[in-house]
Amino acid sequence: MTNPPPTPEKPVSRPTSWPRRRPSGLPRTARVTALTSSWEGSGALLATGVYYNWGYNAAGQLGNGSTANSAVPVQVKLPAPVRQVSQGGSGPTNGQTIAILADGSVWTWGNNEHGQLSGAPGLAGLPGRLAKER
Repeated sequence: MTNPPPTPEKPVSRPTSWPRRRPSGLPRTARVTALTSSWEGSGALLATGVYYNWGYNAAGQLGNGSTANSAVPVQVKLPAPVRQVSQGGSGPTNGQTIAILADGSVWTWGNNEHGQLSGAPGLAGLPGRLAKER
C-alpha cells in the first residue's frame, strides 16, 4: 500500500527518531579510522591501533587461530598498534590480511597457498611477522 502524496492540509509524517544500532563486537567508544574488505570479509582499524576482522574465515583470514566464520568483529592480537592494513582475496579460500604496525614490522595472516604471505605455503590462521630481508 502506498501513501498518497502530501497536500497542504495533510503534511508528510516522519518518525521522530530512528532506531540506533551500534555494531556489536566493537568497543562502545571505538573511533574507527579505516575500513578494509575483501571477498566476504571486513575489518576496522580503530584510532588506538587495535584492529578487528569479521566475516568469512575458511583460510584463517580473521587472524584468530580458527577457520570459523564470525558475524561479530574479533580483535586480532598483535604486538604493537596497527598503522595500516589491507585485505586481499577473491574467493572463499584465498583471503589474506597484511598489516604494518607502529614499530615498522609487517604482519600477515590468512591463505598462503602460493607463498603470497611469505614462508611455507599453507594457511596462517594467526598473525605472523614477515621476515626482514638480510
